[in-house]
Amino acid sequence: MLPLTVAQMIELRTTPVSIALALAKLAGMFVIGCFLANKGQPFDYTLIIPFILLPSFIWFAFVPRKFRYGKEGFEFTSRFSGTHFIPADRLRHWGQGNSVYLLEFDKQTLRRRTLQIALWFYPVAAKTAFLDFMQATYPDRYTSFWLGIRGYAWRGAR
Repeated sequence: MLPLTVAQMIELRTTPVSIALALAKLAGMFVIGCFLANKGQPFDYTLIIPFILLPSFIWFAFVPRKFRYGKEGFEFTSRFSGTHFIPADRLRHWGQGNSVYLLEFDKQTLRRRTLQIALWFYPVAAKTAFLDFMQATYPDRYTSFWLGIRGYAWRGAR
């Protein structure tokens, strides 16, 4: 049983509009990338296959089915490994990696240790509220330097 009630947790939810905007962003990046790669030549229609596969992969890999957060911890339901609750004291680092936000936990917490979330699939207000919460609650654990999925923070003078 999870230690928090639903009332104590804030849920990060996708909406149809936020999903459509994220897919439009992906489509725009893909079309621009294909145009630049082909140097203005006619579009190769065989590239439609990665255009379909890329958003699907991002959706299944980096957008949890359910994600709740609060001062006591994080609860998320992964599409592949079920529901997890991680206490807040297990959070080591958080911050933005390459196009995803990362939450790195202690070694014994998860099999993969780092949760990667594509926040651009969520509404701007929900994303801003989540980032404001993280900055207000865990400012000492923020890091902007990531090597792969590992965060590194220098604890020297600021």
